Amino acid sequence: MVARVTNQQQVSTFVEQMYRGRADLEEARKRVASGLEIEKPSDDPGRAGTIALFQTTVTRLTEHKERIGYAQSFLEQQEVVTTSAQEMVLRAKELANQAASESLGVDERQILAQEVFALRDQMVNMANSQFQGVYIYGGNDDDDPPFDQFPVPPPGTYVAGYQGPGYTVPSTGAASFRYGWDQESGTSTTRETQISDFERVRTTTSGAFWQQPIAALERLGRALDGYRTNPPVPYNSPGTVGMPDGTGAAYTQPTDFDVQTNDLLRLVDELEFSRKQILTEQTSLGGRLNQLRQSNDIITQVIDKTDEARANIQDADPFEAATLFSNLQISFEALLASGSRINNLSLLNYL
Repeated sequence: MVARVTNQQQVSTFVEQMYRGRADLEEARKRVASGLEIEKPSDDPGRAGTIALFQTTVTRLTEHKERIGYAQSFLEQQEVVTTSAQEMVLRAKELANQAASESLGVDERQILAQEVFALRDQMVNMANSQFQGVYIYGGNDDDDPPFDQFPVPPPGTYVAGYQGPGYTVPSTGAASFRYGWDQESGTSTTRETQISDFERVRTTTSGAFWQQPIAALERLGRALDGYRTNPPVPYNSPGTVGMPDGTGAAYTQPTDFDVQTNDLLRLVDELEFSRKQILTEQTSLGGRLNQLRQSNDIITQVIDKTDEARANIQDADPFEAATLFSNLQISFEALLASGSRINNLSLLNYL
């Protein structure tokens, strides 16, 4: 009877050791596979809270980085647009100076007008440009472009604020229509992006920015095509007048040839004023892009340091984990070998 009890105790002790050894081996295997010393809160409740705090911080900062990436792409698109606008205004200045030299006659000036109107149309396209389905210069109005095409008023139509002589408007061609900022609800609003816990960056500019360069090209095209522009460009005050309304009396040639020349010279100043406005916007874009890049660099460093601190607490040492797993595996195999000799019993009877 005593020997029988002793055998049962031996078998029971062996089975208990086997289960415990197998559990330890499985935990070591998971540690090697996951690379984590602490995989769930129950592994170490004391340090689990710190790990969760680090993980939450990294998640929040990563979201900031994603918003920075979007804002950076948004502003870089505007850099491309404004650079093209600068080149277009410089080209228009060349055409205006060329036409104002009086080496070109009325017909040659009209030919140049077609290129200027093409520049105007391209400028409007840039003012209406989109990024990922959003009108860059449309404020909060995402339903339609900020600049629309309007027909010019027919002859004899009263135009508020215009007291000059009658005007002639061509029925067809680029001078027969104009563009204007629609100024619908929300179009004057600018958007900002949250790039850190306490920092925001403006990512859009009001469509009003484009009125001056579009107006300058509109006036130049009409002047070259043989038409005055209302409201007229004031002497010595570039940029002080709003968008043209599409009206203005035609020049009487050749009598008004010198008048047309003087108008072209004034438009050179108007174009230079527009170019400086674009340059100011480019400078602002550059500053905001630098801010984004600096913030991104700082956040990247904080993420790396935070993740390093988390890893020091949570991650397992690969060499130690592998060594522990190997030792436990050897011990478990030895345990199984010794168990097979207990009364020549099969372990399967106890599993």
